[in-house]
Amino acid sequence: MEVLPLRWQGTTRIESLRRIVAERAAEWVVQWSAANARAETPVETLGAWRPDAVGADAGWYGLRDEHAALALRVGERGLERIGAAFAGIAVADDCGLACGLGRRAIEAFARTLLPAAAAVWSRSDVPPQAQDTGPRHGAIGFGLTIAGVEIELRLNAALCARLLPPAETPGPTLAARRDAIAAVDATFDAVLDLGRVSLVESLAFAPGDVIRTSVPVGAGLRLVTERGDRVLGGVLTAEAGHRALKVTDLRNPREKQR
Repeated sequence: MEVLPLRWQGTTRIESLRRIVAERAAEWVVQWSAANARAETPVETLGAWRPDAVGADAGWYGLRDEHAALALRVGERGLERIGAAFAGIAVADDCGLACGLGRRAIEAFARTLLPAAAAVWSRSDVPPQAQDTGPRHGAIGFGLTIAGVEIELRLNAALCARLLPPAETPGPTLAARRDAIAAVDATFDAVLDLGRVSLVESLAFAPGDVIRTSVPVGAGLRLVTERGDRVLGGVLTAEAGHRALKVTDLRNPREKQR
């Protein structure tokens, strides 16, 4: 089963993309219209794909490279009217020239949005896949009207990111652990291994008893937290008349992960 990522475009970003499409559509009209032709291309944002958005004879045209994809839906009669409008004639000819002109003009418009040389233009009677048309997958739909012909346009998330790269917001710089942790007082327990004694002997212990062990002075001492986590190891020594711990081992399991 194919897993499709869920993503949405924000309102501000959608409006910015709509303006980009409108600007390129206006430039496209100027380039393709004859001197006496008059055509405007209002652009509106569409919701989810609807089968009745354009005429019943409409087919899907697509332009795709490795990641970015554009889907465009318009009818054959619509292509004739667009071609006739660009040619500056009132009625389409019977030779298919107006339809051919409209088809080439529509492809040219699509390539203003996806100009990659590797992008392949194709026609299909099957609707595009959900990741190329669904708003929940980051795709955006726009409706263009030219010469009274409605054109449905769908841009997938990759193409939207190419037309309007997301703003890179630098994240906060991570502080060193020593700087991030405020000064605190911690309690540690020093554990000195004195050797072993039988359970029977331990039951006979009484206050004042002197417990003799075979562990010499300078034996290892472990420093642990209140939870029992080991902090460091060392030996018990004397320093300026006070008992002191001489650190000999910093093998802290957590220290290894830093």
